Amino acid sequence: MSKRKPGDGEVEDGFQPLGRLYEGEAALRKLLASAGSTLSVPEAADLFLQAQAEGIGADEVFPDLFDEEPHFHSASEARRLYSNLFGLWDRVAAGGPLEPTKAEQGLAGRREPSPAPEPIDGPLTDAFVEAAWKHLADLPQREGERWIHRWENTQPELTEALRVEAGEDMAVMENADTLAYELWAMFELARPGKRIRPVLMDEFQAALDATDMPEPALDRYIDEAVAEAALDEQQPLTEGQAKQVARIARAVVRSLARIRPAA
Repeated sequence: MSKRKPGDGEVEDGFQPLGRLYEGEAALRKLLASAGSTLSVPEAADLFLQAQAEGIGADEVFPDLFDEEPHFHSASEARRLYSNLFGLWDRVAAGGPLEPTKAEQGLAGRREPSPAPEPIDGPLTDAFVEAAWKHLADLPQREGERWIHRWENTQPELTEALRVEAGEDMAVMENADTLAYELWAMFELARPGKRIRPVLMDEFQAALDATDMPEPALDRYIDEAVAEAALDEQQPLTEGQAKQVARIARAVVRSLARIRPAA
């Protein structure tokens, strides 16, 4: 459900340039495997070397790393993979070794995401939502995992309730879960240091049947995210699935908005 599409060092819609940071063979091997590639890093490097000798660009070669359309668990994972691939491409072009030096590894460890948005009182604004989304999408892998673990650990009934509502439809469940996490994280970023209490299952069920929308900016974010998921090249949502994901996501917003901590 990523709104960000990697290109040759750039991303669309005026977002920040994609990094070109190679973290090493072990990191890239895991990222490639997670996205569905069966190639090793040396095999990818050989493919890059051959392409460069033939004057072929990176954007034409990267699809050859996958037998099918690559898949990602998050936008940050996609950005990290392509950042590493561009970094490896540059390394191959420069004739460098596959493993970064200690100095380069230190640089990777100091990589900074887009800054967190300023806390906000009252309804979230479109500017806040965009800044929050960029921040979450750019988080380093470990920090992103900590956020996801906190979401699952602090909202056990909510995460279970939305999965029950999605039923056995994996596409609905995965998209609803990802979108719900992002919405929860945006509420958390709005009130740093003031954790939202757990949403109870009956509160979520009541929110499913409600029609109000207390956060218009998040309503628009849901529309954009669901519309993009319906156009996904690998597993597009059907009209019915899109409506179900949006219904679940709006219930999550209503539930969280009603219990959000005061400023």
